[in-house]
Amino acid sequence: QTLGFGSLLPVSLEGMTTRDDPEPLRSLARFGRGTRVRESPPLPDWENLRGPFRVALATAGENTVVDQWMTLPDGSRRPFLVRQGVGRGAVTWMAQDPGDPAFTRYARSGWLNIWDHVFDWRNDSAAGSNVPEEVRSQYAPAPAVDFGAELISNLERKGRVGWYIALAVVFFVLYWLAAGPGLFLYLAGRRRTHLSWWGFAVVALAATLLTMAVVRLLLRGPPELRHLTLVRGDRGELGEVRSRFGLYIPRDGMQRLALQRPPAVGEAACISALPIHPGHLNAEFDTVAKVSYRVPLRDASTTDEVALEVPYRSTVKQFESRWIGPLPGRIAGSAVIGQAFNDIEGRLTNGTGHDLKDVYIAYKIVLESRSEDWMLYLPEWKSGVTIELRQECFRGTESAATPWVGVRPADVPGQGKVLMGRLSDHWAGLWQSDLRRGIQLDTVIWTDSASRIPRAVPLLSLFDRLPPVRGSALGNRNELFRRGARWMDLSAALAAGGLVVVAEAVDVPLPVGLQVNGEPVEGSGRIVYQFVLPAKRKASKLPADVGATTQPD
Repeated sequence: QTLGFGSLLPVSLEGMTTRDDPEPLRSLARFGRGTRVRESPPLPDWENLRGPFRVALATAGENTVVDQWMTLPDGSRRPFLVRQGVGRGAVTWMAQDPGDPAFTRYARSGWLNIWDHVFDWRNDSAAGSNVPEEVRSQYAPAPAVDFGAELISNLERKGRVGWYIALAVVFFVLYWLAAGPGLFLYLAGRRRTHLSWWGFAVVALAATLLTMAVVRLLLRGPPELRHLTLVRGDRGELGEVRSRFGLYIPRDGMQRLALQRPPAVGEAACISALPIHPGHLNAEFDTVAKVSYRVPLRDASTTDEVALEVPYRSTVKQFESRWIGPLPGRIAGSAVIGQAFNDIEGRLTNGTGHDLKDVYIAYKIVLESRSEDWMLYLPEWKSGVTIELRQECFRGTESAATPWVGVRPADVPGQGKVLMGRLSDHWAGLWQSDLRRGIQLDTVIWTDSASRIPRAVPLLSLFDRLPPVRGSALGNRNELFRRGARWMDLSAALAAGGLVVVAEAVDVPLPVGLQVNGEPVEGSGRIVYQFVLPAKRKASKLPADVGATTQPD
């Protein structure tokens, strides 16, 4: 049944056997996967289990991650839980069927821990009436901080809008002075106050004509565009470009929007209205006039232009485009990872064509009894430059074993320093530290523009690798939300051993290009690059007779 998955399988299957020992599934049931909850008491329903239990015999494939081993009666070790990166995701294989009645008929506890291990989630799972009160208080219901709004922020030119509003206010004040006290004082000086109403009509008509002239003068010129684009790539040739943009067109009537670059043959692409999560809409949205138009569904097998016709009335509208094909620029390279955070080698090249800022490089190391995620931060990365990973890792540490993240208040992104730290505590602690202060609302909409520490992009990119926010004795904690941004997560690729690189380029044009009525549109905005690069594993130094994991992660 599993051979049909072919190359998706991270193992080479050799056959089946039976065992009387429920390990390592029993140990997975006892030990939590998170960084806070440790060993649970012995579980009687697991201790009393008796076999036989069917398990699969297999050999782990190249460049896979073995997160759990099992020991056979003859003392040999075989993979039990194996992961392999596929695209920007992962395939996880387990040597045992967790739905086997030999387990489910008798063992009722510990399954939360088992599934946290299987999916490699950093949860602190606890359920039932026996959970200690101190644990319940640490994870009590709390206000939420929603990071998804970062993907729809800054899609309009705030400077021009503000200038228009200021001009309208000034114009209104001048009109009020002219039509009210100004006109009255002028007529009173000439003893003709009986002409006030006629004068008011003349001033109103003149102001109307002047308004029409100013509007025609200002609302003209070429279309303007602001965008936030995610360029996503992996080991394959093709990549994904997903752009969210605000487009101002100073004209009325139907306008034709089209992507300049055709997608790869057999791949879908589209332009559509920007889907905004209801939690990010404000009261003004209900007062906006709704205009209907058709969004064509383009078949992947056609060579038709990726286009959309939209009615405009000299307004700003927001759209989303999705394109798949050979990327115009990419981050290239690979790594070889050992069993220490600074035991990493490899070279990465910035081939995006842009200078990058806020560069995060995350990778997973697998130890004898646990695994850890580490992340390197580089403040900048010039276009065309190749970096040596081992050299950069040592730049980010005071010594060979001291991480920099959070050591001092200045050791945060945005200060020009190279930083290094564990994702589950150093980076998670930094990102979560100031979210708990003074938040009283049910949900806070977060954007990085209101914070001195940028965090939304890396946090959303590695969301499932972060532990839950734990409260203090006072109970101040927050839930982390990602409305409208779940698709941005690369946690599965990191769990499978891939090298995850996240970086930004600012004030750069739309990478795929856009045309309005056949004319290219100049614009600028942010590009967030997300790449999953191959990473090989150095040979494990574990002795051949090491059994199943029996230590907490």
